[in-house]
Amino acid sequence: QAVSKWESAVSMPDVMLLPKIADALGITLEDLEDIMNIRQHVEGLAAYYAAQNASEEAKNKLKHISELQDFYFEKRDIDNLQKMDDQFHDALYEMSHRAVLHDTLLPLHRKTMRYRKAAIKNEQRLENSVNEHRDIIKAIADGNGELAQELMKDEKDNLAILNKIGEIRGLLLDIFT
Repeated sequence: QAVSKWESAVSMPDVMLLPKIADALGITLEDLEDIMNIRQHVEGLAAYYAAQNASEEAKNKLKHISELQDFYFEKRDIDNLQKMDDQFHDALYEMSHRAVLHDTLLPLHRKTMRYRKAAIKNEQRLENSVNEHRDIIKAIADGNGELAQELMKDEKDNLAILNKIGEIRGLLLDIFT
């Protein structure tokens, strides 16, 4: 609940709850920051290669995922939207045809699944995620690697998570210094 309230801007977490939040997520704040920084930079590269290497079949798979995201968004079906988010990222990594990128990004994405599920409960984040994925899929389908890379790097959820971590760090410094 604390993570959900934090993400929906209802409240900031009590600093004393941070260890419990990190424990509930199964990763530390530093781990989350590192993972999101890595993903922000490396996922763009995977999107670039996906646009260069994707077969028509793979592009159709992404389009199908996008259609399902739209369907589940209209129903506000968080569980299935989370599954579509996972499928989107899995397909993107696979389509890059780069084993190192795939093998690096997949476990990092898995480590943040619980956090991302909490984040997409926020209506605006949910809509942003669906729209951003649609734009990335279109760039990949059009073979525009540079645009796919830029859109992937600028995914608002990743940036929002990094900004929140920065805010928390600032709070901690203010309190303990």
